[in-house]
Amino acid sequence: MWFPFKVFLSPVFILVFLISMGTILAKRRPTLAKFATITGLSLLWIATTKPIVDLIAAPLEFAYPKYASQPVEHIWVLGCNHSDSQFLPDYNRLEPCSQARMLEAVRIWQQNPTATLHLSGELRHRQFEHSAVASAFAQHLGVPAAQIQRYPQALNTRQEAALVAPKLLSLSNNTPNNVALVTSAMHMTRAMRWAKANGLTPLAAPTDFTIRRDFAEHQLEGWVPNQQALIGFSYAQYEYFGLVAQWFSLRH
Repeated sequence: MWFPFKVFLSPVFILVFLISMGTILAKRRPTLAKFATITGLSLLWIATTKPIVDLIAAPLEFAYPKYASQPVEHIWVLGCNHSDSQFLPDYNRLEPCSQARMLEAVRIWQQNPTATLHLSGELRHRQFEHSAVASAFAQHLGVPAAQIQRYPQALNTRQEAALVAPKLLSLSNNTPNNVALVTSAMHMTRAMRWAKANGLTPLAAPTDFTIRRDFAEHQLEGWVPNQQALIGFSYAQYEYFGLVAQWFSLRH
């Protein structure tokens, strides 16, 4: 999604905008100011209340079941993010989203030790290639370098699918469920649609779940606003907007 839209549609920006408008219009347009303030405060409560955020995220996170030890020959891991900071240990350069994806990929590889790990995705303006950082992480955990293939040319999921899916189709001889696709659970629906749009129907292996418990398990303190819920809400909002954009892209 284009950078300005990512900023302007972020929950934090919308909250600041609504509450600011409520303050600015307080004297000239009191009715509109009250509406903006109440809307902003309501959105703030929704975005920072974990049980509500979990309900919003659930259709995305539970769209595909977790990997259940099915045999695969190829493990495709979508890129996420990393840091170039030299003070970080090598294993800690991957951001939590990428760490979760790589740990799940290595876990699947341990159950399928002859499988090839396919690492895609790149980040602009970074000293180290994202796929190289991810590859080093996998090798530290025992995956041989010879069983790792990198695809650093793609900058987003759509490009990753266009680049990697044809390659995996040829390697897997179009065998269904011969490829495990690893990405964050929230992102899996969009990733699977891009894969299928490029002719590949992989086995979903979601990870990096933001939902950590069943709705009924939330205690009273779970309804108290907190910043961790806001992170999950931001991610869910981004994915829903991404699905809308994808819907239009696939029809043109």
